[in-house]
Amino acid sequence: MALGEVWNDNQRGIDDDNFLGVGAEYFINDNWSGQLNYLESKKISDLEYKGYIIGGRYYFNGGTGNSVFLSSDLARVSYFKGNDNQVHLGAGLRLDLNQNFYLTAELKKVLSDSRYNTE
Repeated sequence: MALGEVWNDNQRGIDDDNFLGVGAEYFINDNWSGQLNYLESKKISDLEYKGYIIGGRYYFNGGTGNSVFLSSDLARVSYFKGNDNQVHLGAGLRLDLNQNFYLTAELKKVLSDSRYNTE
């Protein structure tokens, strides 16, 4: 389960807003993992945002215990004004709660294929 905030650029003409998400992470080895995520904002805000994301993470301290990580994703997102293909580059921190659950905090830079020139 994910809770986050979308900080949109000024060219898009959309206010920043919150989103909910659900996803899964699979560890390939101690340091590398793959992820699938679905994000949606309409459940908790007025912004019409949906995102389908596939990506991966590299954990510096391995897949167990607290660790700093780098991430990279490919995304297809939908706004009320249209769709975007995106690349996400991020960094974050993982905090283990127990052997099966953990929390992460992550910041991502979004690179979009849109030129924001629609009328």
